[in-house]
Parts: sequence; structure tokens; C-alpha cells
Amino acid sequence: MPGAAEGAEEDGAYSYTVNASVGEVQVYYEKQMPLSGWAYFASGEGESGNLLLMYQKDNITATIGVSTQDGSTQVLLVAE
Repeated sequence: MPGAAEGAEEDGAYSYTVNASVGEVQVYYEKQMPLSGWAYFASGEGESGNLLLMYQKDNITATIGVSTQDGSTQVLLVAE
């Protein structure tokens, strides 16, 4: 995502911080995932504004978690 800080990969997940709102991250992935062949599957939003997006491609599910912490937006990507 544009503006993302260098991230880290651990246990099959990739996380990074970005200078963008949760809504901006959501719009970005809603546009970009279908362009790469991913189909929207489900989403949910927590009371604190955290967001979970899920996409499917072939037999793989991609989960994108977006939350705010200490004034920055954290993004966690997991594909299984």
C-alpha cells in the first residue's frame, strides 16, 4: 500500500504500519484485491473501529486485519 512503512513477516503473516485511516486502507484493498483475482468473501468491523476483510482465490483465503494503535494504522495480512 502506498505510504506503508517497512513491515515484518512472522509465522506466515505479514504486518506493516501505514499513515492512512482504516477507511483508506479498506478502500485500497477493495480496489486492489479484485485486480489480482481475489474475490470478496466477508468483512466485519469491531466496536473500536478495527476492520477485518476476507477474500478468496482458488483454495486460499486471504485475511486482512486493520487496526489503529498509538496513533498509527496497523495492517496484518494472512493467506491460508
